[in-house]
Amino acid sequence: MEACARSIWDFDRIIYYRIRVDTPATTDAMMRAVDHELHQVEADGRGASKMPLHYAVKAWLSALEQQSVVPFDWRQADRVADAVKKFLDLTAQAGDNDPKIRAPLAEIGSILQDRRRGAGS
Repeated sequence: MEACARSIWDFDRIIYYRIRVDTPATTDAMMRAVDHELHQVEADGRGASKMPLHYAVKAWLSALEQQSVVPFDWRQADRVADAVKKFLDLTAQAGDNDPKIRAPLAEIGSILQDRRRGAGS
C-alpha cells in the first residue's frame, strides 16, 4: 500500500488516500502527503487534476479527527493549510472540485486552532 503513496499515477495515490481516510496514518504523514500533492499539482500546470490533493486533504482531516492527542509542528501544519488555500484561490475555475477541498480544509483549520488553544500555544 505504501508504494501507492509514492506512485507517479494519480489513481494509485487517490486509492491510498481513500484507504487512509478509514485507516489513518499519522497526522504528520498525512500533512506531508498534502504538501507533496500541492507541489505535484503546482508542477503539473494549470490544467492538472486536483483530485489527489482533494483526497490527501480528506485523509489529513481523518488523521486529525482520529488522533486527537498526537503532537506535531503547528507552524508547518498552518503553512501547508495556508499554501493549499492560496493555491486554490489562484487556480479557481468554474466546475472544478475546489469546494470539496475547501470544506475539509476549513475543518482542518478549526481543529488546528482548537488544539493550539488547548495546548497553550
